[in-house]
Order: sequence, then C-alpha cells, then structure tokens
Amino acid sequence: MHQEDLVAAAEAFLHHYDFHPPEEVRVFAAPMSGLRRWDEEVVVYDVSLDGLVLRHYAFYDRWFDVNCTLDSSGGFVPEPGLIEWCFNCDITSPLFSVGRDLYSVDLFLDVLVGPDGRTYVTKDEDDLAAAIENGWLVAEEETGARTGLEQLLEIIQGPGLVAFLEQVSPFTVMDVSMMPPPMTELRLADVPFLHPDIRTAYFGRRL
Repeated sequence: MHQEDLVAAAEAFLHHYDFHPPEEVRVFAAPMSGLRRWDEEVVVYDVSLDGLVLRHYAFYDRWFDVNCTLDSSGGFVPEPGLIEWCFNCDITSPLFSVGRDLYSVDLFLDVLVGPDGRTYVTKDEDDLAAAIENGWLVAEEETGARTGLEQLLEIIQGPGLVAFLEQVSPFTVMDVSMMPPPMTELRLADVPFLHPDIRTAYFGRRL
C-alpha cells in the first residue's frame, strides 16, 4: 500500500483509548462512516460486527458511557446475565479528545440495564474498592465513580435510559460498510495524555 493510501486509511477511523487501571489501555477503532453524532456534549458511533451494530455513547459532561447492540432495523438485541440486559453502562471519566483520538478512564463499576431501560443491576463494586485501596485512581476519579453511578441511576429511575438515549441519538442504524480493525492493547506509559498527573485536567475537553 502506498504512503498516501496508508494515511487515508488511518483518517477513515477515530480511535478510542480506554484506560483500565493500573496499566492496560484498550484501543478501539471506529469508522468515521459510523459516526452518528459528535459535538461538545457527546460522541455516538456505530460499529458493524457479524450482521449486528454495536452502538457506543460517550459523554464529555457525564461520568458514564453506554454500549448496546442493535439489529439491522435498530431493534435491541438482549443478552443473558445477572438480568436480561441490552445496555452495558460503564462508569467512566468524562470523555476528552484530541483530534480524532478519544480518551477515557474506566472506573470499574458497571451497570447492566434491561430492554425496558429501567430494570438494572450494578456490579464490580468490589473491583472499585480494590482500585481505591491500591491507589490506582486519583481523588477526582474516586469521587467521579460515585457521581457517575448517581447520574446514571437518576436517569434510569427518572425518564428511563431508553428515552434518554433516544434523545441523544435515535435508535436507527446506518450502513456501516467498513469493518473496524481488532482491538489493540497498550500500556499506560505508551499514552502520555492518560498519565495520572495530567489526565484530569483534560476531562470534558475537546481539543
């Protein structure tokens, strides 16, 4: 492949650097053709996989993000687990971005939400407690984990998650013809923007 083709291929994707303390950074690529919304509040993108669409909502002003799976008509695809769930909500730092690179810090807590947008279960609280005990999170992130859970539960117990997300980006799907490359993994030292001494200064910013 020629150099100009390599550059064009790289520009066809945005990259999400999802930090899982203490060291793992998971890097996901999403085709720009699947971008549903990107402004000062939120990024929403679709990724095609095995005939289904994986939808990701990431917020600049909230301490959680949401993942769900849709069929070709935009219908929810439920999965079994602690409850039958359609929405996997990660308690996470507010998004920040630099160009087409997105960054966030996973804060361990997860909330699974059923297809009604109101039935839910919270999990991995022991993992959050261990992370705090081991000093893997900075003070703002420790507080933010509880803030994110409160923000999310207020939505679930209020208008409901389905109604909230429908307002952010409707549950219709587009043709996402470009398949994403596999997830890759980096170490914290490889991603300077996520260093604990500086990352909180970027939370919520689009650079």
